[in-house]
Amino acid sequence: MERYEVNSSKIYSTILFPEIKDEFLVLEMPNSINSYRVRASDIVKKFEDKNISISHENLKTILFVKKIEFNSEQIKEFIANEYLKYYPTMIILDVLVDMVSINDIDDFKISVIDLKEHFYKKSSGSFAVSFKNSDGREKRLFFKYQLKAKLQLYKAKDDISHHEMLNISKVTQELSDFQELNSKPIDSSYFDKYSAKLKIKKDRVLTENLFEIKSSIEKGDLVRAVIKSGDVELSFEAVALSSGNIGDVVKIQKSDKKVLSAKVISSELVEVK
Repeated sequence: MERYEVNSSKIYSTILFPEIKDEFLVLEMPNSINSYRVRASDIVKKFEDKNISISHENLKTILFVKKIEFNSEQIKEFIANEYLKYYPTMIILDVLVDMVSINDIDDFKISVIDLKEHFYKKSSGSFAVSFKNSDGREKRLFFKYQLKAKLQLYKAKDDISHHEMLNISKVTQELSDFQELNSKPIDSSYFDKYSAKLKIKKDRVLTENLFEIKSSIEKGDLVRAVIKSGDVELSFEAVALSSGNIGDVVKIQKSDKKVLSAKVISSELVEVK
């Protein structure tokens, strides 16, 4: 099947064969439809009636589709803003939008743009737009889009071991074409606070799902505990029974097996409450 996009319901010979000098009406599509399928032999006969021979071997059907003009700027702006909500530092170069379902939307205004869930993981996709006119009539059409954008990404400079703390010396930063990400890329706030959930290979893009926050004190750590009473301070060693960050309250166990609650002061110090 061969497809032609046309601007009008009237299909002239020069639309099909621009090199033909004799312009004549080949067929007229009904105004009520936006696509029209005809047998190739019917088109060939129209040309033969004008003593024009054309080749149509292996061609059985021709599809004519009306081009629908629409202002896509509102849709493009919406898509760009939705990506920027998820990637605030993204540099958007362009958004290409094409109508998939053909329909006349003159005098209709956009009411709802419905992007698919997790659209932000890829640079392209499809979506639906609901239109409404002044009489309250609604139309729901489908579109596809392609986002052209760049994103600052951190990549592993070398292999990062399981449980290894992430720091700036272990990464490189690149401005890369955005194509597809399974998770949100990390930012500089991850340095010295997060450790790898698994072994990460060199050059892999670093995303949030690869890391977990590194607690100031981990369960099983040996810590120094202090008990304060006025100007008197008593300290002793204890084992952390739970993990926590600075300001959190964790459980600790003294050498005599007594369990106490203590506030995390640093990675080595807790204060018994």
